[in-house]
Amino acid sequence: MTAARAHRQSGFTLVEVIISLFIFSLIATSALYATRVGLSAGEQVERADSRLAQMQRARLIIREDLLQALARPVRDEFGTPATAPMLGGTRAREGTFNDEERLLLRFVRGGWENPDYVDPRPEVQFVTYLVRGTELIRRTGPFLDAARNGRVTERILLEDIEEADLTFLAGFARGEPQWIGTWPLTDIGVGLSSNAAAFLPRAVQLSFIHPVYGEIRQSFWIGQQGPQS
Repeated sequence: MTAARAHRQSGFTLVEVIISLFIFSLIATSALYATRVGLSAGEQVERADSRLAQMQRARLIIREDLLQALARPVRDEFGTPATAPMLGGTRAREGTFNDEERLLLRFVRGGWENPDYVDPRPEVQFVTYLVRGTELIRRTGPFLDAARNGRVTERILLEDIEEADLTFLAGFARGEPQWIGTWPLTDIGVGLSSNAAAFLPRAVQLSFIHPVYGEIRQSFWIGQQGPQS
């Protein structure tokens, strides 16, 4: 009786302990792997949401700018008036600021809110879009006409993009849209007004290559020149 009681109280053998530890390690490893997979999936979803949100914000900002574009020329820092109210495409490349920046588009927009006229500035704004490296940047200033060493505000709209470029809808000829790679016009197509260079294009199309979404083309109507007119 005493020997039987001693046998029941002797506990686990070494083999049983090793097997138990092995099973526990398998469970712990599986749990750790599942946790890492869950965290990685969460990070991937967060990055995807961030990329999509950035694309949507950029499109909204560009759309609002171009919807309120005005046919108003400005002066440069030397007081020389611009030849057209909008400069973009291959014409804009002539105005590249330096080796790291490439000018895409510049124009004047209205609707710049100034609640209670707190700031000493107009309700119109000079907007510049440029590419720096792989970033699409929106640059604005407090005044329309440029000033030497003037204060500017920059906002990165898109990141990790390549081959960003613009085309412009000059009008329609024989029922076909006339897209050109520069503004103001250099060559007038069939059926287009020779005075078109003094005005704004009908629409602007932005194209670029994104590492995730591939080739992207987005079109924006200028002001009230959309299909409704």
